[in-house]
Amino acid sequence: MDNVIKINEASFNTITRVITDNASNALFLMDANGVCTFVNPAAEKIFGFKLQELSEKPLHDYIHCKHADGSPFPIEDCPIGNSVFSLQNLKEHEDVFITKQNKFIPVKCSAKPIINNNELTGVLLEVRNISQEKHAEEALRESERKFREMATNLEILVNERTRELQTSNEDLQQFAHVASHDLKEPVRKIQLFVARLANSLSDRVNESERTYLTRIQNAADRLRMMIEGVLTYSALNSTREQKQTVDLNRVMQDIEEDLEVNIEQTKARIHYDQLPKIEGAQFLIHQLFYNLINNSIKFTKPGVAPEITIDAQLKDNEAEITITDNGIGFDDKYVNTIFEPFTRLNNRSMFDGTGLGLSLCKKVVERHNGKISATGEVDKGAKFIVTLPIKQSTASL
Repeated sequence: MDNVIKINEASFNTITRVITDNASNALFLMDANGVCTFVNPAAEKIFGFKLQELSEKPLHDYIHCKHADGSPFPIEDCPIGNSVFSLQNLKEHEDVFITKQNKFIPVKCSAKPIINNNELTGVLLEVRNISQEKHAEEALRESERKFREMATNLEILVNERTRELQTSNEDLQQFAHVASHDLKEPVRKIQLFVARLANSLSDRVNESERTYLTRIQNAADRLRMMIEGVLTYSALNSTREQKQTVDLNRVMQDIEEDLEVNIEQTKARIHYDQLPKIEGAQFLIHQLFYNLINNSIKFTKPGVAPEITIDAQLKDNEAEITITDNGIGFDDKYVNTIFEPFTRLNNRSMFDGTGLGLSLCKKVVERHNGKISATGEVDKGAKFIVTLPIKQSTASL
């Protein structure tokens, strides 16, 4: 009992007054008839009424007698009064009250009945002005509305641009296919008649003229290869292939058969152990590794037999296949450009080709939801890393 602090009535009233005077919420004390007997400074500031202005009628008739639309709000319909006059507490009730200036403000209020001997003797009403919260909510809703509107407009714009790009791509693919297809016949005739001319004049031309004819033949051959490369490149965008299980060991065996003559001429050796099976388009996977192996055989150093090693690592749902060779390599500064169409890093007179081989490889890998990268060093070979899913998520590619 020694620790109990005793406060007399005067001190208690002083403490109570300090608390109520410094409260940020409006506090109203009413008698059993709802007539106001006390207001704190916050109540006067929020609603504009002095205590003596609220003493003739129930508080309801001053600050709660109308709905927000201005229609009458009878006291018998008031949820606050119905709660407290039935001796029930009311907590966090959201409503609209009226100031002395006849301005409606949104509020949250709590009401507690004061009971003596089971009878209502008064009501304590606490009111919090939530105008700023409502403004913030409205601002948030407006921001969300504008954001949704922007997102909708952006989606519409993206869809429109996507359709335009699709149409443009389809037109370009069609043009490339038609143009390349139509060019094949005149190129074939150039090759045919140059060959006939070279044969018929074989004993009547000098060395310089023979060189000119050879250059025409070589140029026609390169043009034919370029046209076929463009046709293949454009076809990758316009056709879909059904996926199937592709045995990479079988793919390598087929490629060795296809490149048999080149392998024999260059004395190339291709090393690989057990390669995995993956899901993919058989024709496209063959095309991918054919181009990579053919490049390793083609871009070899003079007098050095190509040595090509193929390794595979499996991780989760990915197969990482590495093709390493001992060829002429390339400067690593070109690592981001070698997969672009028509990119050539080497002398055309020494190495034939269209400049489309690696770009075709990239398109095939991307069609299979994979990745391809390369590293190299001049005169020290090149390494290509192809990462492909073991299982594809779609039925066609």
